[in-house]
Amino acid sequence: MLKLNIQKSVKKLVIVRCIMAKYNEYKNYKSLLRNSAESIEFYNQENEASKIPEDERIRQHCLWLMEVYPPESINNLITRLVRLNWDCSIGLSLNPKISDIVKKVREQNSYSWHNLGHVIPPNSSFFLETKESNLPEGVKCVKLTMAHFLGSFTILVFQFKFIESYTLEYEKAINKYYPTYTKRIKKGVSYVTPFNQKLEAIINTRQQISMNCINWIKTNLPGYYTSNELLNKMPICEFITLDKQVPFENKIHFPMGYIDLLKLAYSQDAWISEDLDGMFFTYSNLKDGINPYMLLVGKNSDILKDMDLKHYGSNRSEQLVNYLKYFDGTLVNFCLFFLHQTCLGQVSNLRDDLSNIIVKQVNKANSHLFKYATRIAKLDSFIPYFSSELKKYCESKKFFLHNSFTFYKNNKKENNQELLNIIRQSLIDSSDSLLTIYNNVRQSFDTTSKIVNSISNEKLSKNSLRLQIAILIFAIITLLLNSSVISILNKLLKWIISNL
Repeated sequence: MLKLNIQKSVKKLVIVRCIMAKYNEYKNYKSLLRNSAESIEFYNQENEASKIPEDERIRQHCLWLMEVYPPESINNLITRLVRLNWDCSIGLSLNPKISDIVKKVREQNSYSWHNLGHVIPPNSSFFLETKESNLPEGVKCVKLTMAHFLGSFTILVFQFKFIESYTLEYEKAINKYYPTYTKRIKKGVSYVTPFNQKLEAIINTRQQISMNCINWIKTNLPGYYTSNELLNKMPICEFITLDKQVPFENKIHFPMGYIDLLKLAYSQDAWISEDLDGMFFTYSNLKDGINPYMLLVGKNSDILKDMDLKHYGSNRSEQLVNYLKYFDGTLVNFCLFFLHQTCLGQVSNLRDDLSNIIVKQVNKANSHLFKYATRIAKLDSFIPYFSSELKKYCESKKFFLHNSFTFYKNNKKENNQELLNIIRQSLIDSSDSLLTIYNNVRQSFDTTSKIVNSISNEKLSKNSLRLQIAILIFAIITLLLNSSVISILNKLLKWIISNL
């Protein structure tokens, strides 16, 4: 009895102490809140510090997306082109149909490049264009380019050109006022500053614009990325200009401003091209948690300043965007680079999933293996072709660098390798390893399947033996019962006859 009372007292004491700790934590939180007014006022100054000056303009002129069409997607691509009435080539009606071009280049495994023209809103006036469709919000038109660099794979480059009023979405996100607020954390508070909120707003703006365009592709011409729930792996490239500030000047800003928000302050990841004077190029496989990301950026007045662009459009924005049609070749090579990384990621994930199968749990193991068999079937029609064709393409420096711009770090050719040559060599070195890893995963899958099937058959054999024994016992019991019944009937019959 005494022991029970002591236990109850200890339990009550623990509860009281927990309550008091929570109460003290709450009092501390309230105290910090009362003393945080000065800090909040200090952080709120970031709104003004990061605001874009009145004489500055940050414009996102266009967005490129690259979709891949492997063997399993090509028939659907041709069907969609015909159904949407987009099968005509640019220019005169005498030109071959796009579907015929696709079939021909794939049959011949030939290297080809085709300008497929523009997709425009219904009832728009556009010279020699017949492809019409409802477009994503803020998009003026979509330029289509088809690249066939690998025998089994066709790539479409979509250039989404934005209307003037829609090019300023980043500027709107940055200039909006964001009040500092606090979040309760253990033993204190955390300040969510305007700078952090603006960073998040820029990411959300980028995601919204890109997803609008990706969903348009998914609706009209779905391929590898948009049909296999790999939307977050689809390569993206933006073209942004600034009217006043030169990007990547490596200057420290305190407090940090709009250049820091856009991550255009430091040049460690920036590349420069003589072919695109005044522009900087950056790329990353992971940019703020979104798709493989590329960026072309520069000060508006410095970009191609010595080039006559009057035949490329009626205003500066149109001229720059239309000139960048020559950038498609560079983008396709980066698309292949990112596609290789995506394939490697898929194979690695499959390898890790297979390693987690518990073979003794037969029912669960068979269920998992069935799902993995579907994934392997898709990879079987993709990885072997892609790996061998990619290596062959990259080994030809002439083909790989054809129609591509050259980029150097800090524009010092004597001390730096050219960017696409680095990418090309990387793909050559790793294309065989992709196939090797996949073959190992394939072998692991086959081995695991055999082990699970063996265990399953062994259990089935044991169950079958048990069933046979049970049937035999049942037959014996039935036979004995039948013998007893017959004996009783015989005795009954004799008794009846004897009493007649």
